Amino acid sequence: MRDNTLCANLSTFQTDPGNPFSVTTGATDSLAGAKPRHDAPGMPGSPTRLEHGLGLSLGLVPALAFLHPTGYSVGPVLLLLGSIAFWVRHRHAHRFWADLPTSVKLIIIALATYALVWMTDGLIRGEGVRDTDRPSRFLFAAFCLLVIAHARIHAAWLWAGIAFGGISTGALAIGQKLIDGASRATGMTQTVQYGNLSMAVGLTCLAGLPWALAREPRDARVIWTAAMVIGGMGGVLAGFLSGTRGSWLALIAVLPVALWTAVQLRQVRRFLLGLPVVLTLAIGGLYLTPETSVKARFDTAVDQIHDYFVEDKKTGSVPYRLEMWKGAWVIFTESPLIGHGEIATLERLKALGDEGVIVKRASRFTHMHNDWFDVLAERGILGFIVLLGVYTLPIAWFARYPRRSLASDVPTDRSTITAAMRERIGLASAGITFPVALIASGMSQVNFAHNSGAMMYAFMIAGLVGVSVVLGDEPTRRAHA
Repeated sequence: MRDNTLCANLSTFQTDPGNPFSVTTGATDSLAGAKPRHDAPGMPGSPTRLEHGLGLSLGLVPALAFLHPTGYSVGPVLLLLGSIAFWVRHRHAHRFWADLPTSVKLIIIALATYALVWMTDGLIRGEGVRDTDRPSRFLFAAFCLLVIAHARIHAAWLWAGIAFGGISTGALAIGQKLIDGASRATGMTQTVQYGNLSMAVGLTCLAGLPWALAREPRDARVIWTAAMVIGGMGGVLAGFLSGTRGSWLALIAVLPVALWTAVQLRQVRRFLLGLPVVLTLAIGGLYLTPETSVKARFDTAVDQIHDYFVEDKKTGSVPYRLEMWKGAWVIFTESPLIGHGEIATLERLKALGDEGVIVKRASRFTHMHNDWFDVLAERGILGFIVLLGVYTLPIAWFARYPRRSLASDVPTDRSTITAAMRERIGLASAGITFPVALIASGMSQVNFAHNSGAMMYAFMIAGLVGVSVVLGDEPTRRAHA
């Protein structure tokens, strides 16, 4: 049972269904020698101001990501500061590491390993401060995850931030593309990054609908559902209006996740009947509306692929990517175990362009525009394994998450899906959707080569996994009460 709970020495808290941000005291753990979860003053199950601050900071991670050129940094910085304060205050009252589920420990190790490997490699190869600064976000996020898993943070903080982030990026994209008449919605950061992150946030918002549908009373359920739907539509729309074709791959990649969610909810028939209608109307409408430029971007990609393989024409964004991937593979085979490092890889890529192995224009970019080719060339097989862990370990945790409930959470009628089960399924679906979306968009971009991508992924994973540990531990603590 150790992998399913934070152990039985944690005091029970329950949420008030009428107020999703509230936490009220439940039954106290009666196991011999059990210690309260916090030494905070007041009621054992009452969250402190510091915990409310942590929840707000967590929500600000996605909420502010699209509102300022460095908006993606505000929430993580506040969350890190709050996590440090929480750890200092409770370092003697908690076994921060020992009480974590094994799967969560592996996620923390993966995040920290990514940071340490990239930072150490950059220092050894003399690649400067940038290669130590950007990966450090993963180390900070690992620490925040360690803390969030022990703090009483309600999932509503995170969902509110995700919904607001989706709504804000959708409004921004509509303003830039459809009102101001820009050729592409660019947000306030690099265009491809903007499209990829917007799509990921939008799809994650839609994935959380089971959580919204579990709200009580009815008015709360309506408000949360509307916010999640609008936020989801906003993020997806921003991805399309940005013209970032890599982000469109995420929409395809998350379809199996959506089907998995429908299976968990026992709604497969409705899903299979409704999904084709929704996709046809949504994508068809975007494709056939000239103002969105979706048709133009799609047709251009198709033409470039045809020209590359049939006409041997190697100009345009798609052929350049294909050429970079070819060059990256050549570079990888020259040092397959540990790679060449960033600077040497880019120098070798330029040499391949000068030698005519790849077209010269494709040899002048700063990364390979593909997560996997980039890491193979720069860090080799060892780096590939580390990156694979960063992406897949959270997916593995959430794939098993809905089944972690104890018998006390499972209704007598197996066909019934309780509100608690919907909450867990919604969180699990979102926790799988976010990394899958970035894996998909990473087929044509190196998201972690930009501060926005590294910061958003690391701290969103910390938030999603951390909140899931808190929520997932509650049924076990009730069972032991």
